[in-house]
Amino acid sequence: MKKQLILFLFFVLVAIKGQASVNEGEYRQTINLLTYAQNVNEGETLSLRFDKSYFVHKLLIQAQSGNNSDTYAEVSANGDIKGTLYLPGQDPHYVVTIAENTDSIEFTTIDNKLKLLSIKAIVSIPGSIPDFPLNGASKMAYYSSICLKLINELDNYSSYEDFGSYLLPLRKAAAKSLAYAEARGDLSTIGRPYYEALLDTLDGSQPYFDRMMEISSAYEYVINLMTAREKIRQLLR
Repeated sequence: MKKQLILFLFFVLVAIKGQASVNEGEYRQTINLLTYAQNVNEGETLSLRFDKSYFVHKLLIQAQSGNNSDTYAEVSANGDIKGTLYLPGQDPHYVVTIAENTDSIEFTTIDNKLKLLSIKAIVSIPGSIPDFPLNGASKMAYYSSICLKLINELDNYSSYEDFGSYLLPLRKAAAKSLAYAEARGDLSTIGRPYYEALLDTLDGSQPYFDRMMEISSAYEYVINLMTAREKIRQLLR
């Protein structure tokens, strides 16, 4: 077994896919991690370092054996193995779930030689809310829809008690706000009480948000939901 070699590659983040939208995973970006193919010999580790820490949802990997023999390799983040690659002498595609904040990804070849052809990371930037689209009709509808999406994501991390005390009231308030905003617009005097009710419900949920921020995998959803709340507050001034 060769001595482990750590190769730190600092790279410019490129090829961010498209403008985020409410229906297409608005908080996620796809980043190319490789600008050219990389070989990782047996016993070596290739470390791809981000320019900062991201919440990495998953990796989309295209790789092949570096020669005609089968290759085994491991994918790691923060010292934890996230996936094992078996590579025949062709170029299959692999999806490896990371699901945590990290500033680097490591590839370690266990047997033979690994040739990485393409790596894309689907990441989130905590606290980032996409700007209101220029062709949008209602800002209130836009942010209400974002709130609904984030509330549904937080359902995966919440207890039955929290669902009844916080998520269900939030979901109802966001749904009503969305319906009135889409039907009547941002300036509607009929819709405004529902917009204000959503803001009040978000403010009243701060104790729940504080607890959820202690869960690393839920942190980004809470930050985005609180950011949407402040966008709504500015809109209602």
